Amino acid sequence: MNLLRLITFRQQAGPGFDPDAQAFITAAGITDSTQQSAINTLVVDLKGYGIWTKMKAVYPFVGGTATTHKYNLKDPRDLDAAFRLSFINTWTHSSTGAIPTGGTAYADTFLLNGNHLGQDSAHASYYVRNHVSGQYTELGIDNSNTGGKLNIAYNWNGTSYPACQANQNAIGGASAIPSYWIISRTGSANYGWFRNTTKTTVTQASSAPNTTTTIKLGGYGLNYSGGGRECAFATIGDGLSDAEVSNLYTAVQAYQTTLGRQV
Repeated sequence: MNLLRLITFRQQAGPGFDPDAQAFITAAGITDSTQQSAINTLVVDLKGYGIWTKMKAVYPFVGGTATTHKYNLKDPRDLDAAFRLSFINTWTHSSTGAIPTGGTAYADTFLLNGNHLGQDSAHASYYVRNHVSGQYTELGIDNSNTGGKLNIAYNWNGTSYPACQANQNAIGGASAIPSYWIISRTGSANYGWFRNTTKTTVTQASSAPNTTTTIKLGGYGLNYSGGGRECAFATIGDGLSDAEVSNLYTAVQAYQTTLGRQV
């Protein structure tokens, strides 16, 4: 990037922006002032709540294109090693998020559960803006009923199971979407799944996480896809306490409200 373009982006973002927010704004080429402000406030809030350092990947889905949607807020380099998204097959991108529109659509995060997350410390979140009936997966690793996955919000025979597992193989209970789903494990004995801030605890021992298959958004990349459910935000990282989950929800909902796409 030449000096003139870098100065232009900094002027567009305005003085006093958080350096990590500015790095993302520059990498993704975000020029809209409302979107810039929303990103900056989100980063400041996540840091203020003490959960920024627990994030491995944060996907804000801002800017309205596949190019802007691919960047990881935590590390906005255009590299597999930075966990930027690679959109596979047909997606529809807009200002409100991204929709996997084909049965084989998914986005590869290049993040390996077993290599980058702990067996007893892991979380994932996925902000779903619409409901589509069917058997679909919003975030996951594989479609088997074995341990070592990190899956969220799949629909089985018309019933939504928002947390299939957090580094183990139990299935949570049913609830409705659209919602912001968060699953988190912070110990070996159980984990929690949250629809917004309402928690369900699942008593299930952890098992060794998957070290061979990368986590996908919008589908496993195997048998199931997101099936037309729009994603407006997603995170993957270390385990979050109940209080941290609540703070994450607050920060993300404020971000979505600023962008006019909250549910």
